[in-house]
Amino acid sequence: MFFNCRDSALAFPILAFTSASDPPCSSMMLSSVVVHEPGTYPDLEREGLHVEPGKLNEINYQPVLWKRLNTPQNPCREEFIDRNPELASITDHKLSRLTGLDFAYAYNDLNVSYRYTQSQCILFHQQEDIIKECGCQYIYNPRPKYPSNNLPYCGSILGGDFDILALAKRIQCLTSGPLNVTVRSQYESTLCHPRCRYYTYESTISVTTWRAVDWQLHWLRQLNRAFKSMQYDVKINGEDWNITQSNGFHRWKEYYEKDNLTNISANAINDLNLQGDNFAYVVLKRRAGDVRVSQEKLVLSISVLLSRIGGLCSLSIGLTAAFLVELIEFTYRLVTTERSNIKHNKSKDHKIDSNNISGGAAI
Repeated sequence: MFFNCRDSALAFPILAFTSASDPPCSSMMLSSVVVHEPGTYPDLEREGLHVEPGKLNEINYQPVLWKRLNTPQNPCREEFIDRNPELASITDHKLSRLTGLDFAYAYNDLNVSYRYTQSQCILFHQQEDIIKECGCQYIYNPRPKYPSNNLPYCGSILGGDFDILALAKRIQCLTSGPLNVTVRSQYESTLCHPRCRYYTYESTISVTTWRAVDWQLHWLRQLNRAFKSMQYDVKINGEDWNITQSNGFHRWKEYYEKDNLTNISANAINDLNLQGDNFAYVVLKRRAGDVRVSQEKLVLSISVLLSRIGGLCSLSIGLTAAFLVELIEFTYRLVTTERSNIKHNKSKDHKIDSNNISGGAAI
């Protein structure tokens, strides 16, 4: 994949994303790439990988499937909710509806619809509290509306009617209320449960020097633009639309039918704008074809519970039976010992009486 830092957009389907608000590439400011689930909001702040300009950036990722159990103590969001547009939505605003997807959108960020995730759900409800209490939008949370004079960004210092007191009031409102950690944990346990089934992508990046020539960069860009053009045309005209009518298809065809790829015009070279390493080359590779599964299981299932009850009952019955046997034996030995003592005492008394009688007769 090739992209110019003026555009800052990757042409990889859904999984690759760069922020359109990133500044031009330099040694201090770089674009970011994040691998994420289709339709979900890319968390560039926490998961983004910085792409170095003018070099080969190879990103290796490994999909991990997480399966959670929906229990009363730790509930999760079932898959059928994400597939239903009415159930999936967490906002009152109108959301996009696309056919052919196995999920429905849940919220908007600057009129772009995204799929539900627990982290973004928490931030969305937090944003609603910020708008209600502070009258502004926090830039790092999903933004249901475009910023305006009536609803600016909380840290905005632009505009002709800038008011330093209003800015200080908004910042104080943010730090004292809606951004509190306890508020986030409250949403986590009530409105924003984690999904029962979701994917994460463990990603690493390696950077090496890449000495590409002009014609390679030119065709990388052409294929990039061709793919984006075809993807856009299919989105607008529907999946049944004839892809050969797209301008992007003709660009692909030009690449495959051209005899000498090194023969490009001078205008095409100038259009690359390669001065100062103002480009980046990104390769996205999957480490292996398999998917690692992390599944949550019940520690105490029905079978385990029954076996434990059976074991406890067996132990209890065994102890009870042993106790009864010991009790009977103890009673028997007590009675027999008592009788033996009585007989022994009677025999001893009888012997003493006999001795007394014989002694008296001798006198």
